[in-house]
Amino acid sequence: MIKKIEINVSQKYDYFIERGSLDNIGNMLKDRFGQCSIIVVSDDAVDSVYGNRVAVSLTKAGFNTLSYVFERGEKSKNFFVLNDLLEFMAENYITKKDILLSLGGGTVGDVSGFAASVYSRGIRYVQIPTTFLAAIDSAVGGKTAVNLKAGKNLAGSIYHPSMVICDPDTFDTLEPEVYAQGTAEAVKCGIIGDKRIFSRLSKATFKNNIEDIIESCVKIKMSIVELDENDNGKRQLLNLGHTFAHSIEKCSMYKISHGSAVAMGILMAARAGAARGYCKRDLCDKINAALIRNGLHTKCRLSLEKIAEGMLSDKKRRGDTINMVFPRKIGKCEIVTVPVDEIPQIVRDATESVNDDVMNNKNRENSPGEVEMDNLKDAPVQRVLLAAALSDRETIFKLSGSGEDTDTMAGCLRELGAETEIRSGNLCKVTPICMNKAKDSGGFLPIINCRENSTALRLLVPVMAALKKEVFVSGTGELAKTPFTDMIEAMEPMGSVFRFDHFPFELSGELRPGEFRFGKDVSEEFLSGLLMALPVLEGDSKIEIEEEPDSFEYADKTIRVLREFGITVERNSCTFVVKGNQKYVSPAGFEIYDLI
Repeated sequence: MIKKIEINVSQKYDYFIERGSLDNIGNMLKDRFGQCSIIVVSDDAVDSVYGNRVAVSLTKAGFNTLSYVFERGEKSKNFFVLNDLLEFMAENYITKKDILLSLGGGTVGDVSGFAASVYSRGIRYVQIPTTFLAAIDSAVGGKTAVNLKAGKNLAGSIYHPSMVICDPDTFDTLEPEVYAQGTAEAVKCGIIGDKRIFSRLSKATFKNNIEDIIESCVKIKMSIVELDENDNGKRQLLNLGHTFAHSIEKCSMYKISHGSAVAMGILMAARAGAARGYCKRDLCDKINAALIRNGLHTKCRLSLEKIAEGMLSDKKRRGDTINMVFPRKIGKCEIVTVPVDEIPQIVRDATESVNDDVMNNKNRENSPGEVEMDNLKDAPVQRVLLAAALSDRETIFKLSGSGEDTDTMAGCLRELGAETEIRSGNLCKVTPICMNKAKDSGGFLPIINCRENSTALRLLVPVMAALKKEVFVSGTGELAKTPFTDMIEAMEPMGSVFRFDHFPFELSGELRPGEFRFGKDVSEEFLSGLLMALPVLEGDSKIEIEEEPDSFEYADKTIRVLREFGITVERNSCTFVVKGNQKYVSPAGFEIYDLI
């Protein structure tokens, strides 16, 4: 069923939402505009998937169709591409009667919209967003722009499209992290104007009814734009988190995407607001949880000084002041004018609870390569390797060396389908299980050889059971003589099947969520393995230790590793509460000594 939203701005237009509408683009435009020439602007990634379908639809409807394709990515959002597009339009005799059709995400929409606004002092253009982010953000509101060296979107215009047509089926080809970037803008809309949207997004269950979320977000945005079309007042509410985000993008040389930067920026705005008394600290926790739940990174590793410097070039600056947006509560935000000399402190407030430990480490005289591997005791490294193998995409982190135990864990993960590569400068790259097929074992069960590494054994067995892997597990040396009846006794009642109680043994079955109880002598390695396995299950779990042991050192390190990958575990003295249905989300990048 088609949804239609009427946008009541100075140049009124309609926003249509309908699955499968991409193949009917030609007829929809013919009914509205009649015969003319249409230039389809796209990037190479989108064009390779949808370019031909759109061209066929337009040609069948009788349009003279041209195509202009540029290289994907934010790096193409510049005057060189803009100028080349304008020259192409002129060479092909595009007139004010004709239409520029933007097919793609935010970069395509911004560049093509700006071109439409300045070519022949303005021609008609149509937005066809192919990402969730573009559908609820750049495709509506009329903002068009390219980047300058000094900052993002510093050259542009407000120029509304003649029509927007959104086909949510195009989102099906998006990588999970690209899809998630749109969620950052949707969460922003909920914080600004609708706590019901925020609640739905917090549960990460909105994709089946994505049309409703798109409609709600567009209506929230347009209700604000209609009151302040030229961005002189209330419309700046839509910039929640964006002053931080644009600086983050620029400082990262646009390696951090817009959606990821917005997620970081929203949380930073909330934390800065809490520090200045505009909201309560628990609001920051709610926002952080919602973003992480949707696969978004919220930690920014960039220099505080660089972020502050980048913010001073933001287009929202007015002389010696800049307008910031701080949340009051879910559904209500406030625009606050602050002196620019307060920006460094605002950035410190915004990152205090996120980056203090990281920045302190990075300010040490010792370089990462000077951190002794003995200080790591290798245990955190193995947990990071396992977490990375369970993540949604590749993870790169820095360590100061590699030992036998690390190599053993890497070998075990390779049998399960993950790949580990140590690069120059001790950069470790892990390609997760979800991106690879398990190693071909010629019809036999994979053999997980833990050698003499008891940590690898006790971390991996619960995780493999949670993933419903059927494997042979072997060990050598002293490990082969070590009993593992504690694991059998804890896991068999929860669905795991151990064939043999000695090495090598066969593991099959599953690991069901529930309650686990142990004495104070429980192996912290096995406890850590459960903490890493339980979040991926469909239900919640609880681990209770009858009497507090001398230390939870390694369990606490495991929890810190999990937190880096977006997994939340609550520990209250001797009780661990683990929510199910969590997803391991690869961090943007970190150094292993952050986890010591």
